[in-house]
Amino acid sequence: MVTEDKNYNDLLFINLIKMLEMAAGAALGKVDDPVTKTKKTDLDIARINIDMLAMLKEKTVNNVPPEVGEYLKNLVAGLQMEFISAKNKIDKTGPAGDVQSS
Repeated sequence: MVTEDKNYNDLLFINLIKMLEMAAGAALGKVDDPVTKTKKTDLDIARINIDMLAMLKEKTVNNVPPEVGEYLKNLVAGLQMEFISAKNKIDKTGPAGDVQSS
C-alpha cells in the first residue's frame, strides 16, 4: 500500500510539473493558447509559472527520485533561458512585434 501511494504521489508530482511547464510554454508563445488557439506571449504569466517550478525544485531537493529532480533542474534552466530570449525579443521589437527605434 505504501509503495502504491508513493507511486501515485510521484505521478501526481510529475503531472503538476507538466501542467506548469505547459502553462509556461504557452505564456512564452511556444504552444497555442488552449482557448484562443493562437500563440501569444505573456511574460508575467510565464514568470509566475517558471518561479513556481523553481520553488518546487528547491523545496523537493533530495525528496524526489533523482531522475525527477534532474528533469526539474534542467526544465527550470531551459525555461529561464527561453524567458530571457522572449524578453529580449520584446525589448527589441515591442509587444506587438513592431521594431522600436533606438
